[in-house]
Amino acid sequence: MRESPISSVDWERAIYIDFESRVRDPESILGVACDGSWYVYILERTLWSAKPYGHPRGSVEALPVLEAISVIRERAIAERRIVAAWSSREKDGILKSPGISQSEANWWDLNLIDAKISAKRMARALSINIRPRKSIMGKGINRSPLASFFEATNYEVPHVHGPGNAAKRILYVRNQIEAKGSFDLITRAAKTKWTNGLSHNYHDCVGLRHVMRTLSLRYEAKFGRPLS
Repeated sequence: MRESPISSVDWERAIYIDFESRVRDPESILGVACDGSWYVYILERTLWSAKPYGHPRGSVEALPVLEAISVIRERAIAERRIVAAWSSREKDGILKSPGISQSEANWWDLNLIDAKISAKRMARALSINIRPRKSIMGKGINRSPLASFFEATNYEVPHVHGPGNAAKRILYVRNQIEAKGSFDLITRAAKTKWTNGLSHNYHDCVGLRHVMRTLSLRYEAKFGRPLS
């Protein structure tokens, strides 16, 4: 577990990750942003035939989840970068990955940072208002949605790439591939849904980096030190 404060330089260099899947399904894709670039791993084998289709914003690879998280972990260690995600979902997904070794699980448990905790603390200290929104998971209110942190730090996301549709798009594309046998054979509409789903992940990853860099720089400018 990291004990020293996380500085704006750390957030600048961090590796940001974000899973996409339907609730209670295994993770389907894993997006990664670092140093201003973004790439995505297709984890679900049914979707692997989508790899050659690519994405205009970054590279697309097809890997089993254990290989994908191992690549990220090795880069983080070799380059001395922190790894961060919004909330605990990514850690929970990684720790529940079938076949994960105890040593790999221990590393992720100790080193994957829940960026939302720091973001909320910095926003409160800076008196930044975070607008609550209706939860996309039910009828409740989400008081700390990433979309509202985007809004508060002036990160713009096209409406079509906003929250609420990624899981439906994955299901639609999966059903098309299972019915037709390959991504190449699915409809143009399904391919558009796939591209929009990946674009949503792009904004979740790159936008999270923007949020953490912006808040940490403002915090350090005001208080003269990183959040501790």
